[in-house]
Amino acid sequence: MTVIISLKLPAGAVLYILTTTLFSLVQQYFVSGLGGLTPWVKKAATLWKK
Repeated sequence: MTVIISLKLPAGAVLYILTTTLFSLVQQYFVSGLGGLTPWVKKAATLWKK
């Protein structure tokens, strides 16, 4: 959906949306960690090693 919307917007607006989204993800990780995803991440890590 974001890609479809991004095709119609100017490049600056798309860059702004991507930058703020990435910043929000990093900020959320540092504030609350993985939250309820910890068991999923551990399971994915063990599957990745196989």
